[in-house]
Amino acid sequence: MPAAFDLAIRRYASGGGAWTRKEGKNPEGGLNAKGRASLRAQGHDIKPPVSARQAGRSPKAAARRKSFCARMSGMPGAMEDDAGRPTRKALSLRKWDCRAQGGAIWSKARPDDIGKPRDLSVKKKAFAKRRAKVAGRPYPNLVDNIAAARRKGK
Repeated sequence: MPAAFDLAIRRYASGGGAWTRKEGKNPEGGLNAKGRASLRAQGHDIKPPVSARQAGRSPKAAARRKSFCARMSGMPGAMEDDAGRPTRKALSLRKWDCRAQGGAIWSKARPDDIGKPRDLSVKKKAFAKRRAKVAGRPYPNLVDNIAAARRKGK
């Protein structure tokens, strides 16, 4: 048995890195410096969270934040536990300012400057139906219709 494998088994048996325990987790969400250091020691490339303010200064950081928010928001799991406290998922989303992105499109108010809503053209309706079929839905939902309405052309 290789020595590296032996070391990995001992490390796993002792509870893993600090990132798996309370000492490596930030109570406000995500990992603290010690938790990130323990992940780096295991060969991971981990960086601290990016807030909305920091993302405004760097396009690279903004892309990283947008990607994290999209991935983490789609993860299964509740935002609160049985006692009403926020879960680790909710805390990390808050730490990254993911709620600042506005939430789901259907929960936003319609902007005043885009005029009255119009019916979808025949081509756009067909696009929405194809999009729904690819996703495994029997008929288009609001998201399919929005995607179709945003398409260029008639």
